[in-house]
Amino acid sequence: MSTSATLIFRGRLGNDPQLRTTQTGEPVANFNLAIDQGYGERKTTVWVRVAVWGKQAEACHRHLSKGDLVCVHAERFQVAVWSAQDKTPQGQLEVTARRVEFIITKRGPAADTGADEDSLPF
Repeated sequence: MSTSATLIFRGRLGNDPQLRTTQTGEPVANFNLAIDQGYGERKTTVWVRVAVWGKQAEACHRHLSKGDLVCVHAERFQVAVWSAQDKTPQGQLEVTARRVEFIITKRGPAADTGADEDSLPF
């Protein structure tokens, strides 16, 4: 029997999503997600590197910007490990998003949808 994991993160973008295209023409967007834990003097921030592919990557690039609140659903993850200049071990969680939900965006829910307000069905 195989095992699997689903990770769900809610946090704020630490940078605007960076969009690129692979050699095969597949769009991919990357951004850092800041996740706050605790409160007051015990508050800490954990950073997660997110990659999102396809049409979701294009939508993230168009509609999201630094500081926006999102919920990331991921099934693939890895920890990147390296040594800092002072030889201390460093690491960062990297996830591949299956879905990104836009919770609060500066550009608003109807930003750059490509549709006229008059043509909306509601």
